[in-house]
Amino acid sequence: MKKLLALFAFLLVHSASATLYYSDIVGTWKGTRVEYFGGKAYKGTSTLQLRKYGNGGISQRSVITFPGLGSIYGQTYLYANGKSEGTATFQGQVVIISSGTWSIRGRTIYARQHIRDLNGTYNSTATLRFVGRNTLVSIASTSNGGKITNTLRRQ
Repeated sequence: MKKLLALFAFLLVHSASATLYYSDIVGTWKGTRVEYFGGKAYKGTSTLQLRKYGNGGISQRSVITFPGLGSIYGQTYLYANGKSEGTATFQGQVVIISSGTWSIRGRTIYARQHIRDLNGTYNSTATLRFVGRNTLVSIASTSNGGKITNTLRRQ
């Protein structure tokens, strides 16, 4: 269970033009996900729903599934003031809590999170890059040695 939770913890927070607009990223995105943890690669799927939140923020709902391990459901808020917070649930229980900061530069969202889960606490850095009309790429790494790559296509 602890390894499963560590794998999912990356969820928390996910180009040519100079500016990223809501219309570029708002919507539903699905794709493949590879998480590297403890010397192993785990392949799964991701569904990400991005919506405008308040005046200048972003709401992110996600479902991450690994065959044979189950799904984790996440909700993260990127507030207009540059702060962020999120939770993730597994089998109805909150298993991950995150807080941190985020910013946009060019066509990329950058996030730095402090994450608490059943394995302890650690830090994460992530990028969510809009690389084309229908493609988002995210890369994240954690202070406990994990890494994730995620390629998502607009639905």
